[in-house]
Formats: sequence, C-alpha cells, structure tokens
Amino acid sequence: MLLDHFRVFAEKHGLPAESQFGRILPRVSAAAAGERPEARFRARPFTQAPASCSVAPAAAARIASIGMQAGRLGFEIEAGEPLAANGMAEELCRRARSRGLDLGIDARTGGFIFRAARPRPPAIGRHGTARKAAPPAPPLDRLLPMREVGRRVRRLADLPHLSAWQAGASWQGRGIWALEAVLAGGGGLVSLARARLLKPTLLMNARHHANEVSSTSAALRLAWELAATPWGREALKRVNVAIVPLENADGVATLEELLPGCADHKLHAARYNALGVEWYGDYFLEPPRFPEARVKPLLWRRWLPLLILDAHGVPSHEWDQPFSGYAPGRFRQFWIPRAFVYAIVPFIEEPSHAGHGPARQISRAMDRAISADRDIQKLDRELKDRYVRYARAWEPEVFPPTGGRGLTVLPSEKRLAGLNFGVQRFPVTVSEIVTEVTDEVVSGRLLELCARAHLTAAKALLEWLGRQAGGKLARRQIPHGGICLEWKAGKKYSGLRTEG
Repeated sequence: MLLDHFRVFAEKHGLPAESQFGRILPRVSAAAAGERPEARFRARPFTQAPASCSVAPAAAARIASIGMQAGRLGFEIEAGEPLAANGMAEELCRRARSRGLDLGIDARTGGFIFRAARPRPPAIGRHGTARKAAPPAPPLDRLLPMREVGRRVRRLADLPHLSAWQAGASWQGRGIWALEAVLAGGGGLVSLARARLLKPTLLMNARHHANEVSSTSAALRLAWELAATPWGREALKRVNVAIVPLENADGVATLEELLPGCADHKLHAARYNALGVEWYGDYFLEPPRFPEARVKPLLWRRWLPLLILDAHGVPSHEWDQPFSGYAPGRFRQFWIPRAFVYAIVPFIEEPSHAGHGPARQISRAMDRAISADRDIQKLDRELKDRYVRYARAWEPEVFPPTGGRGLTVLPSEKRLAGLNFGVQRFPVTVSEIVTEVTDEVVSGRLLELCARAHLTAAKALLEWLGRQAGGKLARRQIPHGGICLEWKAGKKYSGLRTEG
C-alpha cells in the first residue's frame, strides 16, 4: 500500500521516472486507549545515481609509476583534478580501505598511492604443513546474519577448487561476495577462459529480495558440497559453478534491523534495496541506477553461464489476518502459498522456441529431484490442496493454476520476461530458472526445508548440465606452417552455445 502511495504521489507531482524514495521502515506501537491512530511519512526523494554507478569522465586519471615497496607492488595514480579542489579524496580512500584496499594520498605529489597485497605463500600439500581444517557444513535451519555470511564465505575459500572475491558493493557500501567453484589442475592458476570453454557453467544468484531468507543458506551449502564432498568433486569434473550468496546486502541490513521486534512477520519492508526500490530492470541498464545491480551482469559476462538459477521466495502464510478478506493489490495472487516449492522456466509453453526442448528437460530433472524428497513432497501437497480449496476454486481469474502432484512449473510472466537472462541472452544462456519457496520469514525446520528445496533444484540443474556433451579444443595444421586452435561446442547444444 505504501509503495502504491508513493507511486501515485510521484505521478501527481510530476517527478521524473528515475526519482525514488528511501526505504520504508514500518514500526507499529500501541497508542493510549481512546486515541485516534495516526501515521507520518517522511519521504526523501532520490533523483540521481551515485558516483559508483555513473560513467567515469574520459580523462579522469592515469598510472604515473609502478614499483615495489617492501615486497608489495605499488601504483602511483595521478588524480584527474586537484584533490584539494574536489574534496572527495579522503572519502574515496576511506571507502577503498573499508573494502580491504590499501589506498592513500601521496603528500609529495598530491596523487593516490595504491599498494597491492603481498603475494600469499603457495599452499603446502601433503608433504608439508597441513592445510587449514575444512569448515563445517553451513547450517540450513538457522537464519545467518550478514556478518556471519561474510565469515563463512572467507572460510569456504580455504577449501580446494573454491575461491571467493568481492564482486561489488551495495548503495550503502556493503560488500557483495561471489564464490566460484572450478576444478583446478596441477598448477596454481586457473584459466577462466579455458574453464568456461571446456565445461558449462551454472550461475546461482541468491537473496535478491532480502526477506526471502533461505536461498543464502542453500547457496553456501552448495558451495561447501562442491568443494568438500565426493559428489561435488565429481560434479566439478563436468561443470563450473559461480554463486552470489547474498546479493541485496542493504536489504538484509534492513531485515536485521526489523527482525528483533517482529520475528514472525514477512517483513516486506526489507524486500527491496536501501532506497526501497525493486532493481530487477537495472541489470540491463548501463549504467544501472544502483551499484548492486552490477554484480549479476558482471558474473554473467565473466562466465557466460549456460544456466542461471535465481532463488526466490514467497510468503509462508496468509498475507494478512485469516479470513479478513484483505489481499494486497500488487501481490494479490500471493494471498496464500500456491505450493511449497515451484519453478518458473522460460519457454516452457512455447513449443516453437529453440529453448522449449531444454526447458522441458530441465523441468523434468528438477521434478524428479524434488519428488524424491518425501518431507518436501508432503508439505507441497498440503499447501497445494489448501490453495485450490480456498483461493483457486473461488477466483480462478486471480489465482493461477497450480501443478499436479509433482513440481509446479510455470512460464515466465510477460511483464518479467524482459528481465530474464535466459530470454535476453539466449542462446548463450539457455534458461534462467526462478525457484520459489515459502520462506518469508521462516526459521527452524521450515527454513531447513525451504533451503533444502533450493539446494535440491540446484543440484538437479548441475546433474543436467553435467550430462550435456562437453566442448573440445581442436588443433589443425595450417599450410606453410603454424597451428590453428578451434573451439568446437558439444554436439547436443552446438546450435545454442558457441564461443570463439
């Protein structure tokens, strides 16, 4: 209701389309008996992108010198304009240091000095000192605070074949991590270009909406299983995996601020980013309005994934008080859960599209995996029966159909299809699958089941990817000397994915 109020307000006052309002933090407290309830709104319009999203000026700065300083590589960077004039040098250095970068001001030249980290000693194998103890499996039944997520990501990076790096930052400067699982060879370096050519990649994106809490646990557990279990190591022989375990860092900060007073609420106030905005459409804008929208496209360009899994969630109970007759306009079809878990798969109802065949195969693979989990199946059937009885049977024009006894698979809605990488980047990405579970905001056993459903779907997608014919690097002699190296895609999807 508040979101609709702000939209109407902006239209009424002729504000530009890019204007946005800050986050909405509803705090409800009981008034004295007999007093009239009231609410106050403080709106702070935001009308331009931050510097981190704008295009840099053409002649901003250049590297003046490179040298070694106490075993560290140092770069002297000329400022694009006098530091005293722009007044942002100290703030820039502060932000850089908050992200673990050693950036300072050279008092002699007035430029910046950036010092790279000292090279890490190579990991010692079985013939030397033992490696760090492997971290335990991330829990599925407990909501992980954002700080703990960061600590777990860094510890996971100690596992073989798994690396972690900060792929971006949020509007408020919080780091957004990426995990990459690649089977390393005998050397210390991994060729990313070679890895993505020889094996298909799955990109998993978690926690776009911060109050959909289970996907972070599922993403971290998937990374751990890939690096620490025989199943994972076998899977990495056939696939690569890139993971964003917590995309909406500012939204999670809002969630953690509200959670202590309303642990059983859905907390839709924490659904969006720091400005209270849905930024799905920003993935395909250059520059995007918000810096957090850069991470997923960055990972896409880096890996060119054949499949993307975008893990989401829906309310875990009725939207408002039982039988109150209230259902929010923009989320009316989510009045009660339609199923415990369902998937949205592009092209599933478009037989003439080249992606229809893969969509059907992917759907069957997820259905088999989800149906094998009895606990998930039992709860899924219960929620489907309730949905049909109290919602679908009464207003079929509002509440869409649900599936049968297996996994419910739905096509992409027209309004969202343009925001799907599988639609926008086909055939490089054959499909971007959205999984939905009833996890707003759950805990304990239900949280575990929600995370398990996401994890099961992700592992099913990896199994499907692993069965696809791999590509190969062909060599042939060139007349008059020389060798030509040619990449040949796998036979099964040679018409869908090529890279040269």
